[in-house]
Amino acid sequence: MTGRDRVWAALRGEKGDRPPKGEVLIENSWLRDCGFRRLDEAVRHLGADLAVLPIRPPAGRAAFWQEWARTGSFLWGCWQGPITLLAEQKGWHALSRLLIKQPEEARVLMAGLLGEWVEAGLAALDGGCDGIVFFDDLAGDKGLLIHPRLLQEIYFPLVVGALERLECRKVPVIFHSDGNIQSLLGLLKSSGFWGIQGLQPSVGLGPAALAPELDDWVFWGNFEFEGPGRLKTAGEVEREVAQLLEAWSGFPGYIFGSSGGLYKGLSLPEVKTAYDVVNSWRR
Repeated sequence: MTGRDRVWAALRGEKGDRPPKGEVLIENSWLRDCGFRRLDEAVRHLGADLAVLPIRPPAGRAAFWQEWARTGSFLWGCWQGPITLLAEQKGWHALSRLLIKQPEEARVLMAGLLGEWVEAGLAALDGGCDGIVFFDDLAGDKGLLIHPRLLQEIYFPLVVGALERLECRKVPVIFHSDGNIQSLLGLLKSSGFWGIQGLQPSVGLGPAALAPELDDWVFWGNFEFEGPGRLKTAGEVEREVAQLLEAWSGFPGYIFGSSGGLYKGLSLPEVKTAYDVVNSWRR
């Protein structure tokens, strides 16, 4: 099976030869420190089945996606959601005040941002992108950062409209958020998302925490290279990845990866150890 085949099998709830694997984010600083000149070199070295590429105007060009398609990887295009973008522009305090005091203005701003990203996403899909990762951090370690009523009244109606424009019944769209997002999983599924990326084990997220009605959803991530106050050793990584794969073995939609991506300071040998364990795993 190719990497694209494995990811499609997981998205359709079919069992492949092994779980697909890949990162939602690989920082340029990590690439440089590990001696990689380009993202595709790291993808090949790790034997990843997928690549996540930013959606922006150059990414809409067909040649950009066609070049990547030759790698055999499943190609995700990613964008930042309106909560993350507005928080970066205004700060969390100002955004919270806007949502509470001026909800209609907040709705108009979010609708405008989503409209721009949907247009870029449609262009990327036409060029050869396979699916979309929707980045929007809605939670911290202790739970949601925004009151669920505001999310239900303002945020999710706009998100549902954006997913409909992307034809999410045919195009896989995955939601990414850090933190404890458990209380929103059912709503995310009913909105049209195919699954979620992240699943920080340090905040209690994992297969045991999922409601039975979610067992046919797509779950991607759930591994942390960080231990208590330090990074895990290669031996710890090898043992814990094997345990993680066993825990998710009943979920055909599981995709292995770290919860938040690869960043400066993570050791390449330990990351490669994790990927080698997945490569040898058989369902």
